[in-house]
Amino acid sequence: MSGSNSNLLSLPLWARSLNAIGGGLEKTGWQPVNLTPESICAAAQKKTGLSDFGGSVFCQRLREGLEAILSSPTTHLSLLGQIGVRMEFIRHAEIRLRTIHYHKQYPEISRLRWERPIFITGLPRTGTTLLHKLLCQDPAARVPLFWELHNPAPFSSTDTPDNDPRIKLAQTRLRQARSLTAKYDHMHPLDPLAPEECFFMMMIPNLITRAYIPDYVKNLHSDGVATDYQWYLEQLQVMQWYNGNGRYVSKTPFHLFGLTELLELFPDAAIIHTHRRLDETIPSWLSLISVNHLLHEKQLVQEDVTQYWLFVWGETLERATAVRQQTDSSRFYDLRYTDLIADPLASVQAIYGHFGYNLTPEAESKMRCWLAEDKKKRPSIPHHYTLAQFGLTRQQIRDSFPTYIAQFDVKT
Repeated sequence: MSGSNSNLLSLPLWARSLNAIGGGLEKTGWQPVNLTPESICAAAQKKTGLSDFGGSVFCQRLREGLEAILSSPTTHLSLLGQIGVRMEFIRHAEIRLRTIHYHKQYPEISRLRWERPIFITGLPRTGTTLLHKLLCQDPAARVPLFWELHNPAPFSSTDTPDNDPRIKLAQTRLRQARSLTAKYDHMHPLDPLAPEECFFMMMIPNLITRAYIPDYVKNLHSDGVATDYQWYLEQLQVMQWYNGNGRYVSKTPFHLFGLTELLELFPDAAIIHTHRRLDETIPSWLSLISVNHLLHEKQLVQEDVTQYWLFVWGETLERATAVRQQTDSSRFYDLRYTDLIADPLASVQAIYGHFGYNLTPEAESKMRCWLAEDKKKRPSIPHHYTLAQFGLTRQQIRDSFPTYIAQFDVKT
């Protein structure tokens, strides 16, 4: 594991053996996994029995992402990584096919909207998960659960939320992931029946977290992600049509990529922006995302991971900060991680007061109960990380986030 902390992750023997077989096959000139967009789109069409992607844009967008991964000079997918990429983007192609199908079959879906939805964003590891799960205790909230986000559109319009086959599929996928590593659960536990972030239904974040593709990220920032957020809206509309009541509450750090598009599509959205010391946030994120990279790469080179994510989040925050400077500040609430951890309920009360939401006694009671239960469920193995573990200095962090640090007085 070149340049990395050797105890970060150890793949099980069967996974290492599979990757060794893949390496041997590649030396003979045979590519065991077909990663062309044509094969991925065809596999999704066969699996769903549907054919309409809503035009050629989806497959072209997929092509651009896959070409970026495969042509990157620092990306070398293992056999396990190739299988993972293919499975993941067949899933996204299936999502697109089913979303288009329902919008065509039930035109009223396209007219569905939410009243004053909440979007939580901020760098990863800044308390977004804690806040999201806390806000989701409010009975007035529409909670997106992991199994829904994994497949936003039902497989059949006759399925019911009480017995939905997507639940079993999500449970299977998580068991498969845990067979590779239990390390992830110590950092970000996943439960198929619990609220989760919109990352899992968005194709772009799933592309950029699987390989080092800085040029692709740079193009995203220059061109915008309007198409991707239109797809995001269409998926949410299907979710709401199938099983939707209440105020939608979403979270993902990757909303920082698309603040402009988010504000345009959800003009009355309430956006909560979380902040934490960068000398804690960045190494914590690198510890988490390095697991994902090693699951896909032949060899984890920690220096590449570190430099890539300093670039990604540095560029992203530059763009997001510029958007915020041009937007009515009342649409945002800035929440410090230290304040959230010190008194979660006081933070919720301040958020509700800022946006004019009604925090009912029932909602507050449920939040208190959840906080008490969450303390009991926290992993017994703490998540340890340091700057030195990832070859970082505080000055490097300051150099990567100058505008963000200055505007929001974030410590390093």
